[in-house]
Amino acid sequence: MSRKLFIILACILVLCFLSFSTASILSVRVPNVYAAGEYTVFGNGYNYPGSGISEIIEVNIISSSLNDSWLRYYYPGMNLVSTSITEVNVEKGILTITGSAIVQGYSDYKFTATIINGKKDSWGLDIYNPDGYLYFQRAVQKVAKGDFVISSDSKSP
Repeated sequence: MSRKLFIILACILVLCFLSFSTASILSVRVPNVYAAGEYTVFGNGYNYPGSGISEIIEVNIISSSLNDSWLRYYYPGMNLVSTSITEVNVEKGILTITGSAIVQGYSDYKFTATIINGKKDSWGLDIYNPDGYLYFQRAVQKVAKGDFVISSDSKSP
């Protein structure tokens, strides 16, 4: 692939991600879908690690439909879009999400995200390259802005 084509594809990927991010930021809450023993997780978190730099993670998880669930992360120079969510665990307000993703336009990456739902939500992210080695790590930190919601209900609507 030529360098020019790669740059064009990378720009398109970033623009698509940003358009999805903007749509999520401007949208009202995702409707809750409940059934016995099921839950939904949605929201976003922002941090500002440097002057003019934003770091964003967004999630929409429906335990009964992991195929329709997703996670996205953006930081200048790092872009992750999940291709599948393979496992979700929720225990005492701590959510662990594992899955596969495209990172910087390349497939076959794996990730583990941790989201802590509390008075001040927190999150962290580990990304593993196709060989299984740690590629990127973002330690669990409190969000500067945003909110994650973990909802469950034992009754169907």
